[in-house]
Amino acid sequence: MLRKSNKDPFSRALGYAYRLLSVRGRSENELKARMKEKGYGRERIDEIILYLKDKGFIDDSKFARAWIEDRSQFKPKGVMALRDELFRKGLDRATIDGAIEDAGIDESKAARALAEEKCASFKGADAIKRKRSVYNHLARRGFSFSVINDIINTL
Repeated sequence: MLRKSNKDPFSRALGYAYRLLSVRGRSENELKARMKEKGYGRERIDEIILYLKDKGFIDDSKFARAWIEDRSQFKPKGVMALRDELFRKGLDRATIDGAIEDAGIDESKAARALAEEKCASFKGADAIKRKRSVYNHLARRGFSFSVINDIINTL
């Protein structure tokens, strides 16, 4: 049985935005894009975004810091990859740079831990194959060449 909602358009749009935010934090641009996909008009989206910002549900700086912290803990990546991910989420460079600076990421430490994990899976393999594998793994994770090179030279 289909039920027609008696909610006004603002309440429906706000409910949709709350559902999106309940799954995970989102940047302002991500939320705008999802609401646009759902068929909401620009004026309604802007109204919802303004309301959510006013209530503290959307804050790109907090989102960026949380994203970096989450990545550092569960799926370590280099600064280049983090910048790229956050940029694709619609954050501006100043917000991204501030969040990365605040995070105090130790790229060498994270890369070394990943390299040790990767090396453990290559016990018995020749050194060249192991180094190539570690290099490729770290490069895909967005670590800088200098960090990767330092780690490869110590393997």
